[in-house]
Amino acid sequence: MHRFLIAGLFLAVTALPAVDSWRWDHQPGSSLSLRAGARLLWTFHYAAVDNTPWFHPLATTAGTVLSDCAPADHRWHRGLWFSWKFINGANYWEQPYEGLSVCSGLVTVRENQIGAIIALPLEYRHQDQVVMREQRILVASLPRSDGSYTLDWDMTFTALAGEVILDRTPLVGEVGGQSWGGYSGLSFRMPRMVTQLTFLNSAGKTGSEAHGQPACWVDLSASYPDGNQGGVALFGHPDNPRHPEPWYLGSASLPFLGAAPLYRSALTLTKDQTLRLRYRALIHQGHGNPSSLAQEWSTWTAAPGPK
Repeated sequence: MHRFLIAGLFLAVTALPAVDSWRWDHQPGSSLSLRAGARLLWTFHYAAVDNTPWFHPLATTAGTVLSDCAPADHRWHRGLWFSWKFINGANYWEQPYEGLSVCSGLVTVRENQIGAIIALPLEYRHQDQVVMREQRILVASLPRSDGSYTLDWDMTFTALAGEVILDRTPLVGEVGGQSWGGYSGLSFRMPRMVTQLTFLNSAGKTGSEAHGQPACWVDLSASYPDGNQGGVALFGHPDNPRHPEPWYLGSASLPFLGAAPLYRSALTLTKDQTLRLRYRALIHQGHGNPSSLAQEWSTWTAAPGPK
């Protein structure tokens, strides 16, 4: 099944323009990077040396590094990454981790002059039990003429335990709730020294008004100390459960953006039940443009792809 899925996704990548100066730097068993000469655009770390695979650095083609990894305030924030918060009550999000989400088999990387596909199996482990498996497929494009590029996430989770409960810290108003509750999922972290931080969602809401609100996409952009501007927009696929899902937004002191499918309630999988989630990350220069972002979401979701 996954062989045909990968083939279909690779055909979709081939519609993107080629840029001869970019080259793939694959360190088998460890990482994949995209470079142009001495310039590093991004690195995806997948070795089983930490609790989750992640992208960092994540930079614009102008050379501005947009992401932050393991900042002092939240050591478990890893650039651009995916993590559940609680699985059957065990914490997979924060250090010290109670549960582990690690690569559990052969990671395959296929790259050429117009894109790359990374396929990796993951296991979600608590103590000596594997409670859930995931097959993750990432499709990375080379930069377009405007400098933007995309990283597509296709994740299929399969419950192995008799019941798998995916949950989050409760929201305010719930029993024992906290104001920072609701987060888990695909997340992006910027460094704290950015300025002119802006959040914008597909419904036209900005700033704190977009926090916890359902949307097809959300953009986080900022100005960086090097004088450049850039950002990352995250897009949710309409086939995702609970679409349009809520999004968790940080603040000027905590520049964070994350899809939050569990924001208002937990999700339970029975044994052998699967859950599929698809997202696109668009990395761009400048601040996010509403019409361009809306067109990006429409084009991505309308494209034919494997079912």
